[in-house]
Amino acid sequence: MNRLFNGSRIGGRVFGMFMLAAATPLLLLAVLSQGTVDAALRRSEATALKTSAKAAGMQTMERLRVARLAVGSDRKPVESSRPREMASPLLALVSVPKGGSPRAMYGADRAIALTTWIGLRGNSEDQGRDRLAVDRSRGPGAADIVIDAVNDAGERRVGLVNPAYLWEGADEMPPGLWLCVLDGTPSPLYCSDPAAAHQVSEPPGAASPALAHEKPEARWRLFVGADFRGSDWLFVAGRDTSRSDATADETRRLLPTVAAAGVLLAMMLSLVQIRRTLNPLNRLVAGARELASRRSMSRLDVGSKDEFGELAVAFNEMAFRLEARFEEIESLAAIDGDIVAQRPLAGIVARIVARLGDVLPGASVMIAWIGPPAVGQAQVLRAGSTAPELQAVEIDVALLTRLAASPEALDCATDASMLPSLAPVLGNACLRVLALPLTWGERCFGFLAIGQSGSADAQPDADSMRQVVELKNRAAIAASAAERDQALRWQAHHDSLTGLLNRNGIEQALSSAIGNAGVENRSLALLLVDLDRFKAVNDGLGHAAGDSALVQVAQRLRDCVPEGAVIGRHAGDEFVIVFGHTGPGEAATALARTICEKLGQPILSGAEFVSVGASVGVVISSNRFESTQRLLRCADQAMYEAKRMGGGRYHVFEQKLDAKAERLAWIERELPMAASRGQLRLLYQPRVDRVSGRINSVEALLRWQHPVHGPCSPMEFIPVAERSELIEHIGRWVIDAACAQARQWRQLGFSSLPIAVNLSSRQISSDRLLPDLQSAFARHAVPPSAIELEITESVFVEQTESTIARLHLLRSEGLIIALDDFGTGYSSMAYLRKLPLDILKIDRAFISDLGREPSALALAQAIVTLAQSLGMRTVAEGVETAEQLRVLSSLGCDEFQGYLFSRPVEPDSVFEMLRERPARHALLREACTV
Repeated sequence: MNRLFNGSRIGGRVFGMFMLAAATPLLLLAVLSQGTVDAALRRSEATALKTSAKAAGMQTMERLRVARLAVGSDRKPVESSRPREMASPLLALVSVPKGGSPRAMYGADRAIALTTWIGLRGNSEDQGRDRLAVDRSRGPGAADIVIDAVNDAGERRVGLVNPAYLWEGADEMPPGLWLCVLDGTPSPLYCSDPAAAHQVSEPPGAASPALAHEKPEARWRLFVGADFRGSDWLFVAGRDTSRSDATADETRRLLPTVAAAGVLLAMMLSLVQIRRTLNPLNRLVAGARELASRRSMSRLDVGSKDEFGELAVAFNEMAFRLEARFEEIESLAAIDGDIVAQRPLAGIVARIVARLGDVLPGASVMIAWIGPPAVGQAQVLRAGSTAPELQAVEIDVALLTRLAASPEALDCATDASMLPSLAPVLGNACLRVLALPLTWGERCFGFLAIGQSGSADAQPDADSMRQVVELKNRAAIAASAAERDQALRWQAHHDSLTGLLNRNGIEQALSSAIGNAGVENRSLALLLVDLDRFKAVNDGLGHAAGDSALVQVAQRLRDCVPEGAVIGRHAGDEFVIVFGHTGPGEAATALARTICEKLGQPILSGAEFVSVGASVGVVISSNRFESTQRLLRCADQAMYEAKRMGGGRYHVFEQKLDAKAERLAWIERELPMAASRGQLRLLYQPRVDRVSGRINSVEALLRWQHPVHGPCSPMEFIPVAERSELIEHIGRWVIDAACAQARQWRQLGFSSLPIAVNLSSRQISSDRLLPDLQSAFARHAVPPSAIELEITESVFVEQTESTIARLHLLRSEGLIIALDDFGTGYSSMAYLRKLPLDILKIDRAFISDLGREPSALALAQAIVTLAQSLGMRTVAEGVETAEQLRVLSSLGCDEFQGYLFSRPVEPDSVFEMLRERPARHALLREACTV
């Protein structure tokens, strides 16, 4: 079906509707016609049957009358030997005189039966009328017609009617038709077709024959009583139902053929008309698809002069306009794509100029946009014969001013002064020039000029001018986007305050410099400059003064760096300088030295001179595969090394700094998980009493044993922890572990052995310290006196009053407080007398020179005297020689701690020491006797 209608679904639907419209009436007409014909045939058949029954009845009545005449006649009938002659009316005749016996007049063989019949019937009941009777004495199926009549002489005569005479012609019915005669009894008097005898019957009480609807038969009643005494006869004519009606069958065969022929004719006509309709429609659909797929299409010719032809003409006009519009949209979309993709401005303008050449064929078209280096010079693209030509020209400044002030196009037809200004750009052959400003927002970026060399009155039509304005606006947007992109690029890579490269710009420039140095086989020097005292400038004079100082620092760096060097502001007060050089690196160190000298000089910031100074980290690399991040990290390490050396100087990166930085990074990464992984543990170093010589207390010293990297010194990881809140988590772990150990020793019988734990300044300033201590005491069931808190002088750098208040609170809880590393920090005598201290620990720095330096002895003696005067016990740390022990004992120091007695040991070793319980330590006895 799809191939029949060229794949058209509409054709299939129309064909289906046509066929439905044609076939439905034909089929209905055939059905109705068949019914009508059948009804007419039935009526005709009924009429014919009724006529046949009536004619047979009338004929039979006439023959009965003839037979009655033959009964009254004395003449014997003569048998004819010719077959077509009429048979004799009677087969036998019996005469019955009055009072006499019956005698056969002829038909002796049948007369006996009549005599028997007469004997049975007796005399006639009505001598005035003849009697017609049926004799079935011969058995079922044998009906003899008997006429019992009285002649004029009063003689009774009984005749047996000849069946051949009576029913002659009744058996000559047309094929399929039959005739039966009934007398009111179940057995028929006669049937032309014996097979039809069982089909006929007389309904009880039927008064008149009628057309039977169930059987194809007709009935006619013969009124016998008009001539004879006897019951009426019923003549029934019918058709054999086992045989079909030829006429009806022919009609049934003919009507479907006629209907099929009508449907076929309708089908052919529908196909012809549908194809004549679909062919133009298919061409229109194909043209629409070609138009939708943007394929170039030829003009449609549907070969029809009707409405389809008019539609094709309208479609061709629409396709032409759509193709032009599609081409315009595609070109505008391509231009928009170039603008969004941030293509070079010259390429975008070239595409616009090329499109303008298509929109305005024969006109001179150019676009000029203002570019560097100065106003009055412009980059110009002119539509050439092959490709747009780019050139730089001088533009009249007055013309630019007028264009910027004009929102619409300027026409030389109304302002002839424009023509000389634009003639060098468009050519002297132009008679008329239109100039449209490239305005977007508040800016005029140039102009678009259209020159015409034809009639001065000629001008572009409205649609062309619409496209020109669209293209002009896109040129203005492209110029604005290019300017904005240039500004964004500058902002993305430059510092807005100093004008130097920012972090992104530095990293890109450094990456390029690494590649160039590798290609040129040169070394690369990177200097990281960090101001030493810039925070003081910001805090003391304000951020405006700090910004002014940064601007002047940037200018001094510009004056210092060699030509071709890259300089940028890496962070707030950090600057980076990158340049390539040859040689071992003297140029880099010389530049670093110069920078330190230049930035060490005072800077005028506002009305104040400030001195900031700088520390410089220097990295020299010859590896072209070096990464920018590694170079910056190495320079940062060298710079911090310079700061640790006092600042105001430079330091050249060494490999050991990188290893140190890597280890520091490893500590920062692994330390937060050390406690949860069970890597932290406490060692204990005993403190020996000078008088008793016994272990008076122990100090808990934290150790970190990493399963891969091995032991890590507290001098490495404690400073890392103190830079964050991690020191508080570690401190809580130390307090809890010390309390657990104190409980264990107390259970072993050493209840008077306090454990000293070190506290950081962050722990002292935290409000959680006391709750943490109380929680640990309660959890491990130890008193506060079991723990001794050691603090350093660094806790007094800030918040001294609040620190003293917290220490008093801890002291009131029963805790022992010791001041560690006394004399090396920031404590003053004024605060020392206010502190709730129990122990003063002398730093090892004062003990290591005892016996060698007189000044060390004087300082140690002063500290012991100070502590005694304030009621504090003194503990000497770092006692390693017998001479140091002797001197400290002579000064009256209360306790000693150091390698001379014991290194930091495990808790089991401390337990062994406590079990020995020496009366007095041998070293102390020796020291006291010397």
